[in-house]
Amino acid sequence: MVPGICAPDYTKSPDDVILETLSKIHERFPQFIRGCMEKWPLRASSMEDALGPSWLPDITAACYQHTKNAGPGPHRLRISQDFLLLTLGSRFIGKCHPSPIKLGSEPEETLRRIAGLMYSSGEDLHSFAGSEIRVRRKENLPERILFALVEWLQVWRYHQTPELVQVLLSTFSTIARYKDIGRLGDIPFTAEQLLNFRLEFKSAAKYFANKSFFWTDTGLFGTCSDRLQEGDRIVLSPELWRPFAVRTRPDPSGESNHYHMVDWVFVDGLEGATMDAQLMSEIEETPLSDIYIH
Repeated sequence: MVPGICAPDYTKSPDDVILETLSKIHERFPQFIRGCMEKWPLRASSMEDALGPSWLPDITAACYQHTKNAGPGPHRLRISQDFLLLTLGSRFIGKCHPSPIKLGSEPEETLRRIAGLMYSSGEDLHSFAGSEIRVRRKENLPERILFALVEWLQVWRYHQTPELVQVLLSTFSTIARYKDIGRLGDIPFTAEQLLNFRLEFKSAAKYFANKSFFWTDTGLFGTCSDRLQEGDRIVLSPELWRPFAVRTRPDPSGESNHYHMVDWVFVDGLEGATMDAQLMSEIEETPLSDIYIH
């Protein structure tokens, strides 16, 4: 607790107390909320309930580390006095179209789908973005899909790399191939190795399950939770570390640019090994405009 932040008032609801306390903390420590947004995911019910703004992180969840783009600018988050409205200078970088490929919830099903993506050629991945592939630089698409998964799920073992995951998926594909032809007895692994692999597969699949791919009308693709819907917009703001998706929120006053925050996303080409200097240059040429997130 921070002394003197908020006097006790037992007539207020717990939600009001939380919002008022956060508001007071933000006044004194303007980097605090941005730090929370960096460390914690959004609340699971943020789009369905009225217990707080959609952008408010779930500080009761297990803390995890997202990947970062270039560090945020010197801007202070602009939050309304009632702590319900976040104003951000932002750039829209595409309208979202969820991919038909879903990773499922069963471990074997999930890993089969990932392995199938990894061992397909970019030209063969027509189901990745619907009837045809409409993403930039599709010549090395399988490797970038794998990188997008690993970056989104960096919490898994903390130090997993695309190369290590590639080995795991290659092993899984070998086992699946022998299983499909009914020759598990001929598999080139010992019983102890198979047991260890099975534990690794279950661990990996737990984190990959129920994640979604998306592509945009601007030729980008990325990964997110399964919250994304057709028509959500992908936003990049210099005031935050990562891109995120927003959904239009009708405003009674008739003003535009009012949204709910859907979730954080990973976008291919904006960070790490997939960084695309030309793409970043094109995005930075787009003028900033204020958006209002409820």
